[in-house]
Parts: sequence; C-alpha cells; structure tokens
Amino acid sequence: MTKDEYKDLKRFERNDHQYYHNLIFTNDDIFEIYSMQNTKIYCKVKSNVNNYLFDLVECNEKGDRVRMPIKKNCISHPEIMNRIIENDWRVFFKNKK
Repeated sequence: MTKDEYKDLKRFERNDHQYYHNLIFTNDDIFEIYSMQNTKIYCKVKSNVNNYLFDLVECNEKGDRVRMPIKKNCISHPEIMNRIIENDWRVFFKNKK
C-alpha cells in the first residue's frame, strides 16, 4: 500500500454536529480523540497488513489511562468510527508523533 492509500478523508454529520477526521496511518502513530465532554482517548495505530487496528484507552478524572469500555480492545477503522459516531463523540485525530 502507498501512503496515499493510508489516507482517509471523511466527513460525518449527525444532530447538527460535523465530524471530521483526516488520518494518515503509520505504524505506532498515536492520536488523540476528544469526546463531547472533552474526555481524551489515546489511539495507537498498529499496522496489520491491509487492516489497521486501534488500541483504545481513555483518561479518567484523575488522568489515569484506563481501558475504554468496548467489547474488543482492538477494532478496525470502520468499526471505531461507527462506535464513536453512535456514541456522539466529537472526533479530532491529532498525530502525537
């Protein structure tokens, strides 16, 4: 795959909110996802051939990193976006590298 193929530009609209993400996936990149309540979730990208897995953790009130309460620790890109949108997350991905 080329770097252009890793790039995914999408726009989501729901309940008058607009969701943007502009992702260029590289192995071990770390992104921040912000919820409506400004809860930070750290997203580490793990390469897996043609699929990219997201290892999700979130910060509690004390700032400790805790597992996000989802059924699977690692989920694919389309699934994470669907779960985030379904739960009204406002998503901003920022490369922490």
